Amino acid sequence: MYGGRIKSLEDFVMVVPNVVSTDLCLETVKELQDSSWLKHDFVQYNNDVDKSYQKSPCETIITHGTDNDDIPQSELIMKEVWNAIYMYLMQHGKPHFTGWTGFTQPKWNRYKTGTNMEQHVDHIDSIFNNDWGVPKGIPILSIVGLLNDDFEGGEFVMFGHRKAELKAGDVLIFPSNFAWPHEVKTVTKGTRYSFVSWVY
Repeated sequence: MYGGRIKSLEDFVMVVPNVVSTDLCLETVKELQDSSWLKHDFVQYNNDVDKSYQKSPCETIITHGTDNDDIPQSELIMKEVWNAIYMYLMQHGKPHFTGWTGFTQPKWNRYKTGTNMEQHVDHIDSIFNNDWGVPKGIPILSIVGLLNDDFEGGEFVMFGHRKAELKAGDVLIFPSNFAWPHEVKTVTKGTRYSFVSWVY
């Protein structure tokens, strides 16, 4: 114990507004509309896919660790996200943690009307593997960015009750482990576009 007030779990959830510009959000959504999408799956620690868990899955494009990094806006967005990560750590990391190694390329998510993402945690050990495919660890922080807000439903909810109020261009940051459960509620009208990255 180093002294000082111990924060609640909810104190470590931070919305950073206006990280991605309106123009960049619009360009990215336009690019994503013509991309190839796959149904989202939850992958277990042993790489098994649990298709029964996700009843109305969103769609996804995975770029990190693949040859699919063909979204030209990726680099521009992640440059802006770097600043958001710095802001988060300066506010929530001190005095124990103020640095990081890097972050993954964006994982893009598209939620059409009637789709959602079930409650889960980002205790993901499949991202960081050594040369033999053995997991080295889990991410430190989760980054969720919203690219549009012209839809209904699709709220980002943490801990089963706390709605993260996000507008297009905002980024949500929180720790990536079992203590921060989260979900995306069913989109009831329109299409929700977002991206996820993980800090290590």
